[in-house]
Amino acid sequence: MTRYLSYLVFTIVFVLSMPLAHADGDADRAAISDALAKLSTYADGLARNASRSEDRAVRKQFAPQATEIADELEALARRTQRDVSYAALGRDAVEIGRDASALVERADEAEDIAERKTLRAQAAALEQGVATTRKVIESLARESDRPAKPAKPTPMRQAAFDQLVQTIRAASFDDDKVEVVRHAAQGNWFGANQVATVMDLLSFDDGKIDAAVAMWPRITDPENSFVIFNKLAFDSSKDKLRKRVSK
Repeated sequence: MTRYLSYLVFTIVFVLSMPLAHADGDADRAAISDALAKLSTYADGLARNASRSEDRAVRKQFAPQATEIADELEALARRTQRDVSYAALGRDAVEIGRDASALVERADEAEDIAERKTLRAQAAALEQGVATTRKVIESLARESDRPAKPAKPTPMRQAAFDQLVQTIRAASFDDDKVEVVRHAAQGNWFGANQVATVMDLLSFDDGKIDAAVAMWPRITDPENSFVIFNKLAFDSSKDKLRKRVSK
């Protein structure tokens, strides 16, 4: 039982110290359920060993309480795999943790010193495993309460962007081309490379700047804006664009 005790503690700590998937909620629940199932198996083994004790208090009080904890852990393991909130699972884990703490104290009722020491160590390991699992569940509960980050916008699909390029090319003058760009920017997002491509369709720096300014608030990767500035040949033009987009 002592060897199994060491294996259990190692297993629970290892499983629950692994980085949680978060992006894959099923994987998180499976890991927690597995840890709870192992704890249930351990508690059940502890109960069966205690039921064979020569000490009446161990047989009649410690063993039934360990069995009850094993059943509670098994039920919680099953609930974890269902669509039950982490907050609710955490509350259940708190209750089981209290029962596990009481089991540690119950071990002190054994008359034999060696048996008392062994039972207390085993019950303490069970309590530690429950506490570790509870902390992970509570962490996931806090994570689930956080508002989801808004999805990052995606630039125009290539086919739609190609059609936009053709429309811009069909316009005769830079002013007309910029007007097409302004209209497109009302409902679309663009990658920095797409903005640079549009700028290549205009003849003069003023038109390129106007087009870039129109598209700037709708750029999905502003960290790549250097490709946009590279489309301007003169430093004065780059400064002009920089001032306009920084307003």
